[in-house]
Amino acid sequence: MALSTSTSTLAAGASRTFNLSPGSALTLVAPPNVRATVTETPNTVSASGVGGNASRVHNLQLGQTVTYGPYPMGGTVVVANASDSGTAITWVRSDALVAESASGVVSLVSGDGNLYALAQTFTWATLPAAADYIGPAHVSDVGVHGSLWRSDGSTWGIVGGSAVLAVNNVAGTTLTGTASETELYSLTIKGGLLGLNGALEVIGKYTMTNSGNIKTFRTRMGGLAGTVVNDPQFTTSATIHMTTRIENRNSQSSQIGSNGTANITSSTNSWRTASVNTSSDWSLSLSGQLASTGESITLEQVRVVLVRP
Repeated sequence: MALSTSTSTLAAGASRTFNLSPGSALTLVAPPNVRATVTETPNTVSASGVGGNASRVHNLQLGQTVTYGPYPMGGTVVVANASDSGTAITWVRSDALVAESASGVVSLVSGDGNLYALAQTFTWATLPAAADYIGPAHVSDVGVHGSLWRSDGSTWGIVGGSAVLAVNNVAGTTLTGTASETELYSLTIKGGLLGLNGALEVIGKYTMTNSGNIKTFRTRMGGLAGTVVNDPQFTTSATIHMTTRIENRNSQSSQIGSNGTANITSSTNSWRTASVNTSSDWSLSLSGQLASTGESITLEQVRVVLVRP
């Protein structure tokens, strides 16, 4: 059976707890001027005598290489490098069954030494790099009820290809009494969520005054003063179903939007484009504008869907 290994260092003044499963061991490489305390606690089964020895403490003050474990029932090793220690300690973890990376990702170890991450829950900010995690993960703050993602070791993708980020089925702000562009809905999109080639599908349903006066519907990236990525205009209609698709174009800072129509169809209009840095948080904005202040626009429903291959 092949082993999986991970390694890093522990700086002076830092400490770390290593949770070792059966078949796991920890090796410390201590330089001559180190001052560290190591507490190893093998797991035991109460009243059965099964497991390791009692908890014990070791002081490392000489240059040496020491291995702790493996323990029959697993256990913990706490390494505390003193603040007055002269240098960092290098640690190497070896796992045959359950591995833990330097960043804390827990994985199963296959017979050939490959890692398969156990499904864990993260926020978008704490999601590990794809290279540190192979397998599924639940991202709690992306999607109405969270979303399921999977890493192949190089990139993250959404299981199923899409996730509903937001749904608002209650009639929102009604625009009337002004000819100024007015924001009807906004949503903060987390930085990096679209990746290089992801997309947002923004679906809105509106009610408006049925007249010959122009009513303008805009979708912007970057708030009410941001870049327009769709801006259709209507006159003699009472209801509008509008879909805008915003796609990154092999870059987190280059987008193609829609073509100034309510739905993505043929048009003589040019494609709306943007250069918003989506690697940082940005604001999606839906707005309306009236030519006649006595008329109205109401956003009845909106749905925002993330599509990411």
